[in-house]
Amino acid sequence: MESGIKSWNEGHTLDLVTELRTCVACGEPIADKYLFDVDGCSWHGSCLRCSVCLTLLERQPSCYFRDRQVYCRTDYAKEGCCSPTFQDVPASPPTAAAACGVMMRKIKTELRTCVACGEPIADKYLFDVDGCSWHGSCLRCSVCLTLLERQPSCYFRDRQVYCRTDYAK
Repeated sequence: MESGIKSWNEGHTLDLVTELRTCVACGEPIADKYLFDVDGCSWHGSCLRCSVCLTLLERQPSCYFRDRQVYCRTDYAKEGCCSPTFQDVPASPPTAAAACGVMMRKIKTELRTCVACGEPIADKYLFDVDGCSWHGSCLRCSVCLTLLERQPSCYFRDRQVYCRTDYAK
């Protein structure tokens, strides 16, 4: 096989990526530029709200986490934690807040961009060859436009994907 040409069935292309996190508040996948994470729980910035007063906490200087619940500073003080004093940490990346030794992190997500449509890939699966990524629904032969997502093989050359028939031409 020529240099620079790869096939799915050769076993060294089209890696399957399955690690989109799910927001504990809304249950949807997190495909935002940033997500908030603490102790295995993740939130969209727009879903990060105080569990008591429902204040949006994404842009607050600090927030607090206890028993899988998020609190603003005021409501956290009312609920009472380990002590009456707070350990505030600025809300700039990568740290959003800390309380009672539990750290909440603001994490920048690195979504890949589909080479076919130019949109970020927030799907559960993506196809990747040599740094080029596609949504499954965008992975089509460059010549005949056949959808290749479920084909047993395809071929890659010069940032283009081909079905077996068009590659052989």
